[in-house]
Amino acid sequence: MADQYLGEDNYYLNTGQLICIGPGETPQMLHRDELNWPEAAGQDHEITITAIFALTDFTEENGATVIAPGSQRWPGAMPEVRPDQTCRAVMKAGAALLYSGKVIHGGGANVSQDQWRVGLHAGFVSGWLRSEENHQLTTSLDVARRLPEHAQRMLGFRSYVPPKSARLGMVNYEDAGVLLE
Repeated sequence: MADQYLGEDNYYLNTGQLICIGPGETPQMLHRDELNWPEAAGQDHEITITAIFALTDFTEENGATVIAPGSQRWPGAMPEVRPDQTCRAVMKAGAALLYSGKVIHGGGANVSQDQWRVGLHAGFVSGWLRSEENHQLTTSLDVARRLPEHAQRMLGFRSYVPPKSARLGMVNYEDAGVLLE
């Protein structure tokens, strides 16, 4: 998905998180993920995309993600969203929700007494932007050396080389991969 919308080897892992919404949790504020980079948001092309994998069933009762379908085309950074413009990403464990960073969404309220909604969130961001999580500080060089080159690139251990300009994220003017040699 990231190759398709952000360009092959043209992105980093932005966030890799377990999202656990427990009983009594209030709804998350609706938002567009691309607004983490306000100066880059609102472009015609994608700058961030996300996949949420349901590790438990996502139900309306336990906090299934609220989505505003078609909001990727709505003008403005964060337009008002009426309840009748939203739906819930109800899905069985093992299913995935894939969406653009332009889509308005948020975790739903968990009104259950005893159900946890658990999902694996994997977000990706264009290589010319800084990821929210700094994986180079949380992954040791020893671990990074053992990863496939594509995983090294997604975690920022390889430099970003855009098609028509200079490289970014270099070490001593060389690809960051020199640190892994």
